[in-house]
Amino acid sequence: MHSFAYLHHLAKKRKLELEKKDVREGEDSRMDVDADEPPLDGSAVARPGMSIDEAWQRAVAQFS
Repeated sequence: MHSFAYLHHLAKKRKLELEKKDVREGEDSRMDVDADEPPLDGSAVARPGMSIDEAWQRAVAQFS
C-alpha cells in the first residue's frame, strides 16, 4: 500500500504533465471535474440540498 503523501505526489506530477501537454497542444483538453453543472441523469448528486440519508433512501428505493 502507498502512503497518502506518495499518492498525492503522483497526482500532482500527473496534473503537471497534463498541463504541459495542453500548453504544447494549445488547447485545454482536460476534464473539468469541478464543473458547476449538475449531472444530467437526475442522480442524488444533482440535488445539492439532499442529505446522505435521503440519497440513501432514494438509491435503495430505485434498486428495490
